[in-house]
Amino acid sequence: MTTTSFMNSLPSPASSITALDTIATSPLPSGELSEDARAQLQGELDHIRQSVLDTQLAYNTTHASIPTYQQLVLTTHAQVAAAKQAVLKAKGISSSNASSTSNSASPSNASSPPSPSSPLGEQQQASLRELEQEHIELGLRLSQVLRDKAEAEETKKRLNDYMLKAKSRIKELEQRLRE
Repeated sequence: MTTTSFMNSLPSPASSITALDTIATSPLPSGELSEDARAQLQGELDHIRQSVLDTQLAYNTTHASIPTYQQLVLTTHAQVAAAKQAVLKAKGISSSNASSTSNSASPSNASSPPSPSSPLGEQQQASLRELEQEHIELGLRLSQVLRDKAEAEETKKRLNDYMLKAKSRIKELEQRLRE
């Protein structure tokens, strides 16, 4: 599966929150409840309960997508690194000279600048440009995946915050309706 089709199979983080209702924070009526007031509170309670069920579903979907985004980040990062190595190879630069994470601590690798082994022909330059373009596109895709993952994490947090407020309001309403 390609990175693009993999990403398209994930839920959009933004689609998880259509429009979270604001939790009513108006004070509950005190004293004896009229039938009308009781019906109004029961309606609010039913609405919030349904909203919590919908929000829980969105939360679960978002929560489940985060490890998938993380795996996609790792996969795309590896593709970016491989594309970078392909560019360096096409330029005739050995990866041990160009890599900052080289296992060798030899001074010759650290002090000698990487240099192409031979000038590139026209076809090789065209191939190099394609490799560089692929590297750039993969880097952009990685950036997008990282943004999507961060958005999913933020969406999950917002959904959780909403559910906490909603559950608190549910307790208030249930207590008041029992009185």
